[in-house]
Amino acid sequence: MTVPSPEDAFLFDLSRAYAGERTALQILEQGAGEVVDERAGAVLTRHAEETRAQLRGLEQVFSLFDAQPQALSCPALEGIRHELDLFRQQDPAPELLTVTTLFANLKIEHNEIATYGSLIDKAVLLGQLEAARILTMIAEQDEETAATIGRLIHELLLEMVRDSGSATEIAAAGGRAAPHATS
Repeated sequence: MTVPSPEDAFLFDLSRAYAGERTALQILEQGAGEVVDERAGAVLTRHAEETRAQLRGLEQVFSLFDAQPQALSCPALEGIRHELDLFRQQDPAPELLTVTTLFANLKIEHNEIATYGSLIDKAVLLGQLEAARILTMIAEQDEETAATIGRLIHELLLEMVRDSGSATEIAAAGGRAAPHATS
């Protein structure tokens, strides 16, 4: 396949984003059925609904260009799916599968934020401000979802270590650093 013009390059990238959203939806739907924490299930279910709406938004962008998504895959999200599948094969404790599923979804969101940032810039360069507006709305949703998932991961990890005696040290470190071993 050749990409002869900036518009063709944009539509190629948009098709990859569309494929990524479809893959993300599959990961979300599977994860929502596996997690043991009700909050995690609710976040993943809400994220799946948001992803369906984002797919419709991407279809609107394609229509602005009088185009259809190309039949592509998204290697980045396929890689995240593969990582999660490998972890599932390790027969993890349900709480660990829940947190790992959320981490996978956080990776998805950060990938999408970067992808949409690039697509927004390209849409503006092409003079397609309506496309840029739709893509910006999707990117903002992804940023909000990433923040929600990040907070929930933090809460769940703190709850997991609450009884271990190191929760205070982890909380004091902002949840971002493991406590130092003492001898």
